[in-house]
Amino acid sequence: RSPRSPRRCYEAVAEVWAGRADAPSPPLSVRTADGTCVPTARAEVVTAPDLLPVAVAPLVASPAVAELLGIEVARAGAPTTDGAESAVAQGFSYFRCTAITQDGVALPWRFHGGTLFATDQGLPAGLAWATGQWSMRHVLRAPEAERPQLLREAAFD
Repeated sequence: RSPRSPRRCYEAVAEVWAGRADAPSPPLSVRTADGTCVPTARAEVVTAPDLLPVAVAPLVASPAVAELLGIEVARAGAPTTDGAESAVAQGFSYFRCTAITQDGVALPWRFHGGTLFATDQGLPAGLAWATGQWSMRHVLRAPEAERPQLLREAAFD
């Protein structure tokens, strides 16, 4: 079973039923990307990976899925941080942080309002998301000597 299976299933169902008056009632529970089931009252649909540690999410999906499942879309304001350095790169601000929290949960990175807040550990994923290159997060995390091979392999992603 792939972690993408629940997402693909929910998106397909939402595509068929979105906006229809005869749509089925929301389920009592939903399956998350890690395979667990959670009550819909505790679940949230997450639309970006930086909210995954904060929300109980069935998948990364659209508001249409949230409506069909009777689940809120995860929303969060600016994170609490000790941002020290700031710079601008590719049209977004960047704050290097030693600690970031959202709703009391420690995060490695958060992209909010065009600003990237990132710890050293979260910087590769945060930069990949902020620049629209999410699939490159593994390359950015790798030691510099391994990156050329990973870039060649990424051509097949």
